Amino acid sequence: MTVAAYVRVSTEQQKDDDSHVNQRERIEQWADRNGYDSIDWFEDIAVSGQSENREHYQRLMNSYQEYDAVVVRELSRFGRDPLTVL
Repeated sequence: MTVAAYVRVSTEQQKDDDSHVNQRERIEQWADRNGYDSIDWFEDIAVSGQSENREHYQRLMNSYQEYDAVVVRELSRFGRDPLTVL
């Protein structure tokens, strides 16, 4: 089973602090516990959740039907405005 995983950090500082690496590790642990053997990663690094110009978020939204599940470490990684998630 394949899962799509979305990772985002807003700032260069979060990137330097490896926040995106921590998100990946938590998602990998979740996928392992739940029997997902393949993860396709979508990552936007140093991009605000308010931005509509998130390349990997848009790619995920255009292809999510191809996956058994879509996972994100926390909902705020998708965006700050709940309507942008829909």
